[in-house]
Amino acid sequence: MSNRPADGTVYRLELDQAGHLLPVDTPQPPQYPRLPEPPTAQASDTTWLYGAALFAFVVREGVTATLTREQLELADHAGMTAVAGPDTAERARETLTRTRRLIVDALAGRPSELDPELERTSPEERPNVGPMARLVTPPDTQPSGGLAVDPRPARPTVDVQF
Repeated sequence: MSNRPADGTVYRLELDQAGHLLPVDTPQPPQYPRLPEPPTAQASDTTWLYGAALFAFVVREGVTATLTREQLELADHAGMTAVAGPDTAERARETLTRTRRLIVDALAGRPSELDPELERTSPEERPNVGPMARLVTPPDTQPSGGLAVDPRPARPTVDVQF
């Protein structure tokens, strides 16, 4: 059991002239600034408009930590159309491209939320056909003669004389 008071005050082992313990200021944990909150979707917003608002938020704040994966994907989609504009100034295009890279990097570092149920199943229970099947690249096989064969189809050649 601790002899500390309920308010958390810590005392030194020094006494004042009356014989009482001297209180010591407790160090405060560092106060970090709060991260900005992303905009919320309005009832009248289309998916693209909400993505554009999220992209503008990332451009303005430079923060992706408060966005969910779905919000990052919407912002990335809206950002593609913003960067693709033909009348975009070069400096603005650099800012938009840098923001898209920030979003893509944030997406790459987050786990996929597409089907968390699939990750919890054993390999025997995972589908082996259809859209949820894992893609497996076929092994490289060489003919028995040791000669490498070009897998591309041969192009027909035509001799043209003028």
